[in-house]
Amino acid sequence: MAGHWPLRAASQIPAGLPTRFSTGRHDDVALCADLAMREDMALSPDSARLTPEYGRLVVNVTPGFASVRFFREGVEMRAARDRSGYRLQVGSYRVLATAPGYSAIESRLVVREHATAQLDLGLVPLMALAFR
Repeated sequence: MAGHWPLRAASQIPAGLPTRFSTGRHDDVALCADLAMREDMALSPDSARLTPEYGRLVVNVTPGFASVRFFREGVEMRAARDRSGYRLQVGSYRVLATAPGYSAIESRLVVREHATAQLDLGLVPLMALAFR
C-alpha cells in the first residue's frame, strides 16, 4: 500500500522510521511507536492528523447585546471570538441566541474546514409577540 506503513508490532518498525510525524502546522502530533502494538494496525499520512480542524462563523445578531451559545451533540461548546467571528471545530452545531426582553432563537448549521459561514439572527421583542 503506497503511503501506508502496515505494522504488526512495535518491534517491526524499521530502523530509522520516525515515530514522530508532523502535520505541517504549529501543533505537531506525536505518534508513539507503542500504538503499533495492536494487531494489523496501519498508519497512513492521514492518521497523523489527530488535531481537530477549524472553520469560522460570523454571527450577525439583533439586538447587538444578545448572547450567542454554541451546542454540538447536545453539549455547549466554547468558541474563541475575534474581530472576524467565532473559531469553531468542524462539525454540526445548534446556535442559540438570547437577550432579556426578547424571544430566544436558534439555528442549525455545519462548520466546514477552513471555511467561513455567516449566520444572521433577529430576535423578536416579547412585547411584539403579545400583540399578535
